[in-house]
Amino acid sequence: MFVNEHGSMDVAWVEGWVVLTQTCDIVNFAEGRDLVAVAPLVKAKLGLMQAVAKGTTPAAAQLENSPGENLVVDLTKLCAVQKKALAGMRRAIGFSSDETRCTFAHTLERRYGRFAFPDALSDGPVIAIRSQSKDKHKRNSDSGRVYRSLRCIRVSASPDFNTRGAEIQFIAVLDEEARLEATTTEIKKNSTPSQRLRSSIGRKNLSAPFRFLGS
Repeated sequence: MFVNEHGSMDVAWVEGWVVLTQTCDIVNFAEGRDLVAVAPLVKAKLGLMQAVAKGTTPAAAQLENSPGENLVVDLTKLCAVQKKALAGMRRAIGFSSDETRCTFAHTLERRYGRFAFPDALSDGPVIAIRSQSKDKHKRNSDSGRVYRSLRCIRVSASPDFNTRGAEIQFIAVLDEEARLEATTTEIKKNSTPSQRLRSSIGRKNLSAPFRFLGS
């Protein structure tokens, strides 16, 4: 249910709802805390299914114990419902393993915890590193194995992002050891920034471009 451009309410059919509120908050019945956040389960096209499976979009997430085929959790259409309403709904366990539960939590973090980079950084280096990562991620090569071994790439600046001439550093967070397709040595060797990325940095310092952290 949402308000359309005419100011009236639209109701869309969904396959189910996924509760995003943590259990400790659900069982807290203090005054003013009678609502929970839910996201709809919706049918997805092939392109979105592939993007969700690869982890290249934070707009939707996978549900391990999905009630049907081609369903994703649409994180662009959250709504709040009263806790009492949950009592009348059939409950199902969405995740059976810690791994899939953590992956879902990571997608939520990416969706709602993203930092708003300054335009000068977002329109250049961030787009460049994203394009480089997406291009190499799908390759059946050494660089492809390297980028598939990364959980994510984060960015830091010293002293801060708004200071002219700030030192920019990309932090490559490695996946769990059991899921690594490349060794740490291979990852360090093949994760150097492309010329396009170096050019997009412009006057900002890229003396120590990549730092590596375990997941």
